[in-house]
Amino acid sequence: MTEAALDPSQSRYGGISSILRQHWATIGLVLANLIVYVWMGASGVSWTEPDPEQLVEWGANLAPFTLSGDSWRLFSSMFVHGGAVHLLLNMYMLLLIGPLAQKRFGGIGFLAIYLATGLAAGLTSAWWHGTHPVTNLLMQSSIRLVASVGASGALMGLAGALCVAGLSDADMGGSRGKALAQVVLLNLGMGFMVSGVDQACHIGGLLTGLPLGALGWLNLRPLRRHVMFAALAGAAVAGAQPASRALGSDELSEMAVKIRQQRQEELEQARLEAEKAQRVELARSERAARPKPVSKEQAAGVEIPLSLSGVYGSAVLSADGARLYLADTEQNSLEVVDLRQQRLERSIAGPKLPVPKNAICGQNLCRGIGAWSVALSPDERWALVPGMANDAVALVDLRTGGIVHRFATGRLPSQALFSRDGQRAYVINAGDNTLSTLDLAQRRVIGQPVRLGEPSQEVGARFNRPLLRLNAAGDKLLLSDARLDTLQLLDLRSMQPSGKPLTLPSDALDDWAADPAGNLWWPTRGNVMWQYQGEPLAARQAWLHCEAEGWQKLAASADGAWLASYKDSGGVIRLLSRRSLSTVGVFPVDSIPRRLLFSRDGKTLLSVHEHGVTLFALDKSMDAAAYVAENEEAYCNVRTPQQMAAAKERLRQSGWPMLP
Repeated sequence: MTEAALDPSQSRYGGISSILRQHWATIGLVLANLIVYVWMGASGVSWTEPDPEQLVEWGANLAPFTLSGDSWRLFSSMFVHGGAVHLLLNMYMLLLIGPLAQKRFGGIGFLAIYLATGLAAGLTSAWWHGTHPVTNLLMQSSIRLVASVGASGALMGLAGALCVAGLSDADMGGSRGKALAQVVLLNLGMGFMVSGVDQACHIGGLLTGLPLGALGWLNLRPLRRHVMFAALAGAAVAGAQPASRALGSDELSEMAVKIRQQRQEELEQARLEAEKAQRVELARSERAARPKPVSKEQAAGVEIPLSLSGVYGSAVLSADGARLYLADTEQNSLEVVDLRQQRLERSIAGPKLPVPKNAICGQNLCRGIGAWSVALSPDERWALVPGMANDAVALVDLRTGGIVHRFATGRLPSQALFSRDGQRAYVINAGDNTLSTLDLAQRRVIGQPVRLGEPSQEVGARFNRPLLRLNAAGDKLLLSDARLDTLQLLDLRSMQPSGKPLTLPSDALDDWAADPAGNLWWPTRGNVMWQYQGEPLAARQAWLHCEAEGWQKLAASADGAWLASYKDSGGVIRLLSRRSLSTVGVFPVDSIPRRLLFSRDGKTLLSVHEHGVTLFALDKSMDAAAYVAENEEAYCNVRTPQQMAAAKERLRQSGWPMLP
């Protein structure tokens, strides 16, 4: 007796190899169905009772979809099953008749008939359910939406083919013949006795398999036999799409569009609800990590009393956060506030200005008369004050407190910005809607102003504070036109636009805020706040305000951790977490803020109002959770489909790109 004969592994492996050769098609189909089932379950689909909408997403055969272009569903639905029991029943039937079919037709023939009858069964199902409406008690007819899945249509086709091809064969008698009869009778019987069984699919597969079984009578050489069955499979695949199109209708196409729209709205709503739940949980943890709430009196902050009724433009902090610079239009002055000593340190007065002919007056205000905003040089030696001289920008020496030069830039200068090296500056002229470039060393205006848009005669806050910022590299300007119609990037070397501009909503305000991460936050007169990136210019998200409409003020902290928001009707300033955009702090206000800004260290929030400046310590807040429970959140990103449609319509009218 040899050593090889004593080794049982060879016999074992030889048996496995023989089984794989004889039943490779059956094993392959079983594995394919199991893989799809496990993949679905791992992706969140129920293992026992999948939702019909989930089945459709995974490729179920739905008549309005299948007969309106999704002919691929005829194939995919053969491998999708409605739970573990459904899968096990079909795999049991496949293991019963698969070996018979592979022995009678060969592996390629078996797969070709399985594919052809499965496609035909799915097509029969889609045609039946798509063209035979059901009638309710009110005698109203409608198409019944049936998501058909499973391998039973193909299995019935195989059974029918075997009935024709081999009932007279010796190996089809006995237990094998009984197994075949069991498959046919079980499937047909279930269709008549159990609800939820797609009988049209079963009958369509069986009737298609009967004539295909005649191919088993042909006595062909193996190569020709393989070619014949391969041609059958190719013809079935090639004919699936035109056949499904031919059986479709305008009614089914319209229904498919409506179903997709409704499903998209449902998915979006579910996504937003999940996002809301995440935000609520994140906000809860963020509030828990904050210092303990204090009383309203303790949260009211410290007020530095000043007369600032004429502050309309920007408010600028020094680099060390010790001083606040304010332009007072009515007094035509630059106010310097010592925040550490909590007092007015200096008032730098400009000349008394006559009302120019080109002044724009309205709302108890004349644009073009008096200081409008302020910009600080990097070394804080100089300040630029647009409007301190008529149609000019004043250069102020902050050491001496004197005006050393006036740049005649254009009509109604409103916003200025120094370059990183302090050698140049840029000014938006609101009346002309232009950008001027200043050479500070030579004390001159460089070249001609750059046109930003059409000039405007509009009066009010819309051009109080246009956006004017340097990008992170310092080689481009991110700016809005004075009318706040568009945002654009301007290359400072060529003074030409970089990339495509973005159109702002028609009701955009001038109280924008920016964080170090390059995000811009822009409120509107309505109830929407837009968030987008500064470079490249791209819309990111639209946030609805949860409360009634009202005027909004915004600020962003230097570290990007916080946003501050105020609405006239609220009576409080909200501290918002940048991560969750949820309220984590609440501070009471008696006077409407003209400007909000954070201290450099991110520990204090400043509110500039007509009676002075109020300093709020961020670690001394009222109970934010209690306030939200009574007054709702500040901003909501969870919208009903109707709200979403209305928001998109506003975007369309304003020329903004559609948000996801």
